[in-house]
Amino acid sequence: MRLEGALGLILMLGSGLLLAAEVWPRLATLRFRRRARRALGVVVNVHDASQDPGVVFPEYRPVILFRTDDGERVTATSNRATPWYDFEPGEQVEVRYSPDSPNLMQPSERHDDLRALLRLLAVIACVAVVAGCGWVLTFQYLLA
Repeated sequence: MRLEGALGLILMLGSGLLLAAEVWPRLATLRFRRRARRALGVVVNVHDASQDPGVVFPEYRPVILFRTDDGERVTATSNRATPWYDFEPGEQVEVRYSPDSPNLMQPSERHDDLRALLRLLAVIACVAVVAGCGWVLTFQYLLA
């Protein structure tokens, strides 16, 4: 019986940590988007990050040339990787960049907000299931 109660508490605490681990990077992305400036750029190359040491899954980072609001030409590699080869050299894309450090940039995507919302909802659903199982195990132990 004690094992069930402890398992329940571990499940509830673990689900909270899982939710925090998912939400924290999303908050950083939202802060970046709020401060970022937009510019039109051209893809000059696509870096295959899966060849880098320590990278297990396929990752592609577009290298984009764009002009800042001040007229400075910047060639930067996206700070966000994608698991699919989504960009072609010569393609025009809109980018978001940091006004303080234009080398920190990422391409704007049409479905960014929808993807983020769906991913967050999926994580919340998983956390609810795991926390619910933990709650059931914990209170089953306490009521027994």
